[in-house]
Amino acid sequence: MRTETNNQEQRRTRLPPIDQDAITAMADHELVDILPQLELAVALIRDSLQEARTKVVTERVYSDPDWYRRANFALRMRGREMQMVQREMGKRKRARAVEHKEAPDLAALTWERQFVKTAKVMLTGELYTALCNAATERDRQGGD
Repeated sequence: MRTETNNQEQRRTRLPPIDQDAITAMADHELVDILPQLELAVALIRDSLQEARTKVVTERVYSDPDWYRRANFALRMRGREMQMVQREMGKRKRARAVEHKEAPDLAALTWERQFVKTAKVMLTGELYTALCNAATERDRQGGD
């Protein structure tokens, strides 16, 4: 009875195989939507395999070796697909972070420019040059 229910669940959640090109072409929301489907598929396959192992131990009934081999193969493939989706999501997240980090804050740049212009006018030439040299040295050392 349980196997019939499992087979029905697997048929309902059956996904076509997903390759790297398809994953790369997917939009962000599609990746987010497909990940739980892959997780469910993996969980159902693991459940079916565990049920087959339990039958061997409790009833000494072995499942069809061809089915067992195909189920293990499907488990590995779905696991790889999950990894590819997660890797693509991570790659996109890092790319967005880099874009966000590299985007200059124009308001801050404008303020800094005004500050430098004002410092140049208000400070003596010697003090301004000393500040510029200290800032350059600090920038070389990676200080913030």
